[in-house]
Amino acid sequence: MRNKLIKLLMLMLVVALMLTAAVACNSDENTETPDPPGTNDGQGDGNEIETPTINKSVIFADIKNGLVNAGERVAQTTAGTRYVTSEYTLIVDNVNVNVNYDANYDISRPEDSEIMLCVYDHLNEKNTVFVYYKDKTLYYAVGDKRVEMPGFGSTASFEMFYEIVTWFDMGETLYSEDFANNIESLSSFAVSDNITRLNIDENTDTITVRDINLDRLKGTVNDYITNNITSLGTKLDALSNYFLGFNVSDLGKTEIGLFNATRLMVVLDKLDAETYAARSFDVVFDGTQSNNVSRYYLSVAYSSVAGTGKVDIPREVDPSLNTD
Repeated sequence: MRNKLIKLLMLMLVVALMLTAAVACNSDENTETPDPPGTNDGQGDGNEIETPTINKSVIFADIKNGLVNAGERVAQTTAGTRYVTSEYTLIVDNVNVNVNYDANYDISRPEDSEIMLCVYDHLNEKNTVFVYYKDKTLYYAVGDKRVEMPGFGSTASFEMFYEIVTWFDMGETLYSEDFANNIESLSSFAVSDNITRLNIDENTDTITVRDINLDRLKGTVNDYITNNITSLGTKLDALSNYFLGFNVSDLGKTEIGLFNATRLMVVLDKLDAETYAARSFDVVFDGTQSNNVSRYYLSVAYSSVAGTGKVDIPREVDPSLNTD
């Protein structure tokens, strides 16, 4: 049983490191891109009904501050519960992986948390790994093997499991000041006419930015892929090939041709008259590789709120229904 658990933890490390490397592809380059003629930059007249006045610097500053404030709120919370739901998708060449990570955290008693992790390989139409922890029982499935471990939350192995599985909670990265600064720098590439801000209610705003052309950053990102993911892959290829069916180092061969953020969406909750905290963060990068044929796609959708929520477990992959 111990060897099975070690293999599971190693698999989770492989996927988590892949996700961390993908999300870390940011740049500090910040050269102002003027809006094309006829766009509304918040300085001139516009149609107040069809084209609301948008000041993109203010918009991105609110996004940045919302992310940082959300991170600070999480760090300062020492009791109660927190509900996280997230989905990450990576499509490139022979890789088409979807990762769902949901959790109801008991902040002061992690062993009383509920956590679900599902990694799905769309190319082979199968779940690579499924993990579900609740009521101190760990269920997991790797391939066709399903295992139930009652009382796991009271064992010495739980702490290591919890530390590794929570790597899939990208909140610490997405709500960090460094990441928020990088997101704010995208203001210089965004076009004001592609930005909308909707007031959902008196305490909630949704900001959506579409079609951010990041081509001037692709050299930096391609260098990052070559210098980091290739070297990472050489250390993880054996594990990733065994568990996931592909070599992580193959991702290092990716060269972006068209670099585009097709959607950036943030939901902000108002804390007071001038302060917001992000409730959710959603970004999609979608374009072609340098051969102008092969596609790449990376999406990150993350939400974190106080309290508890429903963790939906697909019946066909629920190890609690069929364990060995």
